[in-house]
Amino acid sequence: MSSALLGSARQILDRFAAGDVPPPSAAERVAWAGALLDSGDPEAAAGQLVAVLRGERDVPDALPAVASRLPRKQVRAVVTAAIDNGRVEVSSETSPVPAAFARLAAGSDETEEALLRAALVVREYEDRPPMAYRNYRAYRISRVLAGLAEAHRGEPERLDLWAGILAEGGAVGGSGAGADAEADTEAGAWAGTEAGARTPTGAGTEAGAGTEAGAEGHRPRLNDRTCLAGAAALLGPLGLAEIDRRCGALDDEFALFEAVPLARALAEAGRATEALELAARLEPTARQQAIVAVAEVVTDGPEAPAVVSAFRRCPKASRERHQQAIHQRRFARVLLSAGRVDDALAEAAKMGARRTAWFGPAELAGEIMSWLGDHPEEATGQRLRALLDVLESPGVLPQELGDHVTATLHRMLVVADPALRTEIIGSRAAALRPRLRASLRLQVDAGVAAGLLAIDRAGEATAVLSRAAAMAPGVRLPIARRLIAVAAEADLPDRDPDLFAEFFETVVARSSDWPPAGTTLAVRLGPAGRATAAGLLGRFPEPVTGARWAAWLAAAAAEIGDFTTLHTLLETASGEQPALRIGRCFAAALVRHGDPADAHAVATACGL
Repeated sequence: MSSALLGSARQILDRFAAGDVPPPSAAERVAWAGALLDSGDPEAAAGQLVAVLRGERDVPDALPAVASRLPRKQVRAVVTAAIDNGRVEVSSETSPVPAAFARLAAGSDETEEALLRAALVVREYEDRPPMAYRNYRAYRISRVLAGLAEAHRGEPERLDLWAGILAEGGAVGGSGAGADAEADTEAGAWAGTEAGARTPTGAGTEAGAGTEAGAEGHRPRLNDRTCLAGAAALLGPLGLAEIDRRCGALDDEFALFEAVPLARALAEAGRATEALELAARLEPTARQQAIVAVAEVVTDGPEAPAVVSAFRRCPKASRERHQQAIHQRRFARVLLSAGRVDDALAEAAKMGARRTAWFGPAELAGEIMSWLGDHPEEATGQRLRALLDVLESPGVLPQELGDHVTATLHRMLVVADPALRTEIIGSRAAALRPRLRASLRLQVDAGVAAGLLAIDRAGEATAVLSRAAAMAPGVRLPIARRLIAVAAEADLPDRDPDLFAEFFETVVARSSDWPPAGTTLAVRLGPAGRATAAGLLGRFPEPVTGARWAAWLAAAAAEIGDFTTLHTLLETASGEQPALRIGRCFAAALVRHGDPADAHAVATACGL
């Protein structure tokens, strides 16, 4: 990088970095830690990660990935900081953090035990209704055990150690839990639940049963024994009888992260019959999910028909229309896993005959199209036309069609024959547009444009978008992510920079979505594509949207040392916060690819 470019960047940053600089976000600190690690300074990188864990409630998803690259000594320091500062807790049942920390802890018996005990702590409200808080605790414990089990495959003796820790129960943490809650976590205590849930013996309970008489808030007892089911990677090969002995009867309330992964693990261990036996014990919703998990593993062979038959026998959760639609969609997924695409299409056609507000036929059509895209030899014209008929059917709500038509048409144009491509671009697209509200019709054209790009017809794709945009002034839709990804895959920035500039400008002027997670796509754009994109971000209708895309480009430029793009982004920054974000990426690029002294000077000026 030239000294002139660095000097210009420093001058721009000096305009924004005067006085009190707003602190960087946790994600920015994690990115800086990654850059420090790349520069050969693991101590400093670990210090940044520890500072994040001490000061931020929410752990950025990228933190464990950066920590995993540290030497073992620093990894243990990061995990210890997470434990000491209560960062193993979760606020959703999809968080990757507990399992990620478990993988980091693996290899140190002391750290593993400390992490599992931290997950067991009963935090505020987790020993009483509402149900969500109890789910968070069970999810946290199960995910920690899942991560540990994956790290210790082939070591079933670990299960005894973890079972012993679970038997000791969790200490009460957080305010308001009350000293008497400690008695509720004694080893072997049965799990009191809400109405209709099962105890570990499998007996149904009446509403309010399983609570300690007179206990404040009617706190249910916590049964941690069943949480061992989270260690599915070790339990699956041992078989269902051993699972029953170690875990007892599993609770339907926590089936999604206990029984369902166990069913998958049994199938992966070649025990599909036992997996289906486990699924048959569950209530209808969990039973459906467990059989779908088994079907994703048992895709062929003599056991595949048994999986399909097991789902046919599986009851619906209720007679409500949306529950019937969920059952039908899951059945179609089982059929797809077995390669029975025509039967799955038949289910989609049935769904198209009636309306439902959730899990409708357009979503299923998208899943079938995704499967056909992965198996192009099966994508016959007859099947693709059947999917188009589903999209045009009366059971598809406009909002649902808008959510799925772009991806479906994109994938379909890639595998369709020339005659069907002409039909899709012409009469089929024309039939789909009126089925959408005026504000959503651009989604059809976005799908056509993506497909045209993918089959090397970039000029036509740009023309389609331009015409559609001219007919819908002021409409903003989440289309940029997919279309820019397809343009990058087609190498459009390098093959035709001018056409890419026209295409990108057309897309961003009509887009409302955020950039994708990660920087892979921005790196794929190449220097020319990033430079073009950086110069056009001001065309986003909302400055905040353009600022997010600028930060995305800057993060990619920081990884690969693209100082030209970083300087362009700095020159066009719309305010203090966007400029500081780009400046922190500039510092990361310098510490990786430039002068460490300059890097730390820029980092300090930007609040790192």
